Amino acid sequence: MPMIPIPRTDRGRLALVLHLVLAGWILAAGAASAQQGQAPFKWPEGFERSTTERQNITYDVRGATPADVWASIREVGPRDSNNRRFAGWTQWHISWYVRYGQDASGCRLAEAHIRTRITITLPVWADRGSASPDLQKSWDGFISALALHEDGHASRAIDAAAVLERGFTSLPPQPTCDAALAEGRAYFAAQLEELKKAQVEYDRSTNHGMTQGVVFPAGKPGGGR
Repeated sequence: MPMIPIPRTDRGRLALVLHLVLAGWILAAGAASAQQGQAPFKWPEGFERSTTERQNITYDVRGATPADVWASIREVGPRDSNNRRFAGWTQWHISWYVRYGQDASGCRLAEAHIRTRITITLPVWADRGSASPDLQKSWDGFISALALHEDGHASRAIDAAAVLERGFTSLPPQPTCDAALAEGRAYFAAQLEELKKAQVEYDRSTNHGMTQGVVFPAGKPGGGR
């Protein structure tokens, strides 16, 4: 989710056009629900099984030059919760529902269904057709690399959901079902923190997508931002 420049002073001045495109995510905690011992048990609508829902959306940017395009992104790109602009953005939301199981050992989370919803937002250069062939090619490479980078963020959320599905049912039995649910909530919160760290490490290891080609125009120091 490359983000448009945040001022930095490591060179003693603010230099917006030289800043790296950063990445971020929206972290949304899922609501936990459970149902005790009711027969027959029925999963609520939307949680009949674990699912992943993905959608891609776009927004238009304008300009005749790369500098104009970046200025447009800074004006209309998606925002994070701190009102910072992004070139690309991956929003994910993980929610869950569990079924209890009770025996002589106590109450445990016997089955978990995870619902993962992902939305990836990417820019479309509305004035691309008026640019030179070389600049159009550069933009196309930028968008492909940006989509690849955002898909990496999405994949980490999907992987985390799979870990959650297995992990819920691996938790030890508790004296009561309320305690089992509390344990599940704590486990969920811990896994979200692990996912957050994984996303940060992904950005660090890819230099926020720049090692994957998230630069425009190609070959421009600092990605042309």
